[in-house]
Amino acid sequence: VVSTQSTGKDEFFIERRTFLDDYHTRIRETTRQTEQLSESTNALSVDYMQLAGGFALLSVQDPQLQRFMAQCAISFEVMQKLQKRVSTDEDLKFTDLFKYYQREADAAKSLLYRRGRALADKDIAENKLEKAQEKFKDIPTAEAYLQDCKIRFESISEMAKTELDTFKVRRLETYRKHLVDMSELQIRHSQSKVGELSKGLELLCDL
Repeated sequence: VVSTQSTGKDEFFIERRTFLDDYHTRIRETTRQTEQLSESTNALSVDYMQLAGGFALLSVQDPQLQRFMAQCAISFEVMQKLQKRVSTDEDLKFTDLFKYYQREADAAKSLLYRRGRALADKDIAENKLEKAQEKFKDIPTAEAYLQDCKIRFESISEMAKTELDTFKVRRLETYRKHLVDMSELQIRHSQSKVGELSKGLELLCDL
């Protein structure tokens, strides 16, 4: 196991390691909460459908209230369709987004782990070279191995810096876009619901 200290002396990687540990925990909890929200939203659409079915059944059983109950059934059926759209949008804009960035956080942590592993390999190679020099044995082999480890460590460090910087910028831009989109969708959904309820109430009053 490569410890957190294997990020080396570079403050950039120490800071990113600390951030990712905390971020990964938070994004995992947020993903769980958005899944629960989506389930609750979808459950409400099921409730609307059950109400629509109940009113439709009552419209058949009670001739005096037939038109009233039938209109209630129609209104709740429309509400069910609107609520289903809300559930779908929450899945697309929230649940799927957080699931995606949970995977992104996993990938970023894996990248830091590989860099830590490369640093540990370089340290081991340096120790092997010291021992080889002490024994005056296999020095060229040890030097070549150390050089390979250094190249691998420097390469993955450069790639990790680029990837982690890109991850930060991409994350902020995507979150901002999805939150704005979701806010606009919630406003439109609310307006549609209010409009449908108002229309239903007007029709009931005219019966």
